[in-house]
Amino acid sequence: MLEFGENIDKHIQIINEEKIKVSNSISEDDLISFLDLTTKNEKLLLDFKDLDENKLVSVFKYAMKHTDRSSPLITLNLFNLIKTYNNLEDSFFTSEDIYFKDTVQLVDIKVELDVELKDFLREFSVYFLSLIKSFNKITYSPLETVETLPTLYQVLFSMMDFGTAAGIFATAPDISTTECLQIKNAYQFMNLMLIKSGMAINFLANFYDKGKTNGD
Repeated sequence: MLEFGENIDKHIQIINEEKIKVSNSISEDDLISFLDLTTKNEKLLLDFKDLDENKLVSVFKYAMKHTDRSSPLITLNLFNLIKTYNNLEDSFFTSEDIYFKDTVQLVDIKVELDVELKDFLREFSVYFLSLIKSFNKITYSPLETVETLPTLYQVLFSMMDFGTAAGIFATAPDISTTECLQIKNAYQFMNLMLIKSGMAINFLANFYDKGKTNGD
């Protein structure tokens, strides 16, 4: 079990070996220290439902900055922050896994994170088109530069179908396909999204060609 120190211990409740609930009484500095200690554990559930808006903003800023790690509930709530909705039922916010209290708070946090979300969604778009570009690549020549998808994006793309990813892409700032990368094991993530959405592979080629025409 992780050891946090007296300053943090008095603001957390260890529910079990897999879940920790954090009180809003925790300071901003201690919250960041807590995130440093816990977010590399990809199985640990961090319950931030009691945090106020400012501290939730800090949590999401941290997550979007540290894309080399993915904490399950933080990533789930970041996913809910960036995806597009037609509407949200009140029951959505009663889930103990959802940090947001209501639609108003969700929107307020998105407004507060406007700059960070634009940067994050732009990076999301680069990786999304890069996955499309790379999905049929299994072997690479020694001259090719191949990138590994950061952990946070690996989890995010594994959570969504192709239609959801395309919907998020549509809301992001414009990019050029010249920014696209060769992504290692892209076919694994593309297969997951395609299986979930049932879309045909030839649609991907048309989508990428259209993006290349509009983006360059």
